[in-house]
Amino acid sequence: MTRLAVRIPEDMREVSVEYLQKFLTSGGEKQPSITSESGFVPIPSSASLAEAENIIIDAALKRNNFNRKAAASQLGIGERTLRRKLNDK
Repeated sequence: MTRLAVRIPEDMREVSVEYLQKFLTSGGEKQPSITSESGFVPIPSSASLAEAENIIIDAALKRNNFNRKAAASQLGIGERTLRRKLNDK
């Protein structure tokens, strides 16, 4: 089993299968790029919630060239919250 973390647009009320399929390859395997602009972040099925959060934060930081303010904005959290999460690692 593979978990998939996808940022859902605010105006979307229901997530359709068609919407999720664009994040998968034709074979049902996850895409290899963790820093794609699509918001796709692969998370291992064995990952705990804290590990999944760290993977998503790391991807946001990489996507924003390690700019914490931009990464926090993209994640929808405050810069201080991001700093606390990074310090707790």
